[in-house]
Amino acid sequence: MSYGKSIYFRRTFILYKRPKHHSKQHYSLDSVDLDLMLAIQPFEENTPLNSQLSAFRTSQAALVKQRSPIPTGINATVLEQANTAHELMVLLVNLKDSDELSSFDKKDMTSVSSWIKTNSLIQRIYRTIRNLLCLFGETFAYIWNFSRLSRPVLASAQQIDLRCEQIAFIRQQLQILRSADGPCNNINSAQYISTQNCIWLILNDIIVGSAVGVFLIENRKSIAKAAYYLSKLCTATLIRSTIHWLDNWPAGLKLNTELSHFLFLIFNSLIDMWEAALQGVEHLFPTIILIYGSSGVFGLTMILTLLSDLTSFLTVHLSVSYLTVRMAFKNQLMMLNSLFNLFRGKRYNVLRCRLDDWSYDLDQLLLGAMLFTLVSFLFPTIAAYYVLFALSRLAVIILQAGFEVALALLNHFPLFALTLRVKDPWRLPGGITFFSFRDPVSNRTYFTMQNSSVPFSRIFSQYTVLGSRLGTYYSPSRLVAKLFKGDRLDPIPQHWIRYTYGSQRRVD
Repeated sequence: MSYGKSIYFRRTFILYKRPKHHSKQHYSLDSVDLDLMLAIQPFEENTPLNSQLSAFRTSQAALVKQRSPIPTGINATVLEQANTAHELMVLLVNLKDSDELSSFDKKDMTSVSSWIKTNSLIQRIYRTIRNLLCLFGETFAYIWNFSRLSRPVLASAQQIDLRCEQIAFIRQQLQILRSADGPCNNINSAQYISTQNCIWLILNDIIVGSAVGVFLIENRKSIAKAAYYLSKLCTATLIRSTIHWLDNWPAGLKLNTELSHFLFLIFNSLIDMWEAALQGVEHLFPTIILIYGSSGVFGLTMILTLLSDLTSFLTVHLSVSYLTVRMAFKNQLMMLNSLFNLFRGKRYNVLRCRLDDWSYDLDQLLLGAMLFTLVSFLFPTIAAYYVLFALSRLAVIILQAGFEVALALLNHFPLFALTLRVKDPWRLPGGITFFSFRDPVSNRTYFTMQNSSVPFSRIFSQYTVLGSRLGTYYSPSRLVAKLFKGDRLDPIPQHWIRYTYGSQRRVD
């Protein structure tokens, strides 16, 4: 007779709420990826912002796994069974009624479809609507192709291209959601959130844009007068008074009189021509404001992009002046550097990209001394005018950067995700959490399983990366360095701060 040890198994009861499949509720071990484009598209445009977002998400996922280890008793299979519990309960309770209802629906749909086929009027209306949709599709494709060609020049064309991508993205994701079957998971949730967020953003953009457009149309005369006065003041009057000041020994600094007067005549003539052209189109300002107000039906983003294009157009003479004086400043810097190397007995080796020792003749040294003296006396005059137009260019870039930040907020703000976070956090799972409590009657410990909501930092993770990229590009140290080196000041490229919709890869 053999004796064996008895094995005691301690049962643990875990209570949970059955998630509703039709409400997109589900449990998940991992946090749902709220990057509205990168979470869904496996193949997409490799832009700097997208690659940086991918690296950010990878680091955040690794940090979450390190801080919150997953229990060994709960795995993906257990959570999948918990996610389908509510659907299984409804299926078992209403199995008979659902069978009768489905048979009734089939008969009803068969009668409706036969009635539609026999009615010629409805068939004609259907063909008319189909032809209109085909015409709209062809027009939509033409506008998209045109906007992609003019995208590097006009901000409005970039916005049209983005809006066309959003419409195509919504159409594609709606087809995927209609054909989706099975329990809800992180991928389905990300698809649903991205689609609804895009729809919400477009509708809110159109509503706010229509309200702003009505305000512009009703007050177009007063707004046109204010716009003309500000444009004339900032692009003509202030610049002319500043170059007058530079031509008359500013702050006691004695510039080269002849060169300063020459530059003054050139830039003053350019400003006079621009002011005359501005006065010639003064009567068109109310019409321009009317067009801007009418564009509000396409959204507030369209008004902002048109304002950005108008800013570029009204400051085109300043851009020409900046490019001209920047070229002179850059050439003088290069000449001073070369002459300084000459005095040190150095010469730049073009083949090896380095400075080598070199012995110069006396004639070369004398010519270098004469040129260095000439450039040294002319350089302060060029630098003074360069600083003026570089600062004006910088002011325009800062204004356009404000438009770009506003457009990024309006086009990619996680509005729907925030609404779900407040209204129904179950639809934004960020992992699971267990809470224990003891039943006083049975003196037994129970556990309840609940979803952990996605933190706000993860919802706004895309704006963290966007802010870091804008801060890096427009950092004061970088801009000051470009000013001193004479490098060209340009606004940030649009594809650096833009998300790509759609699964096709594009080359900008």
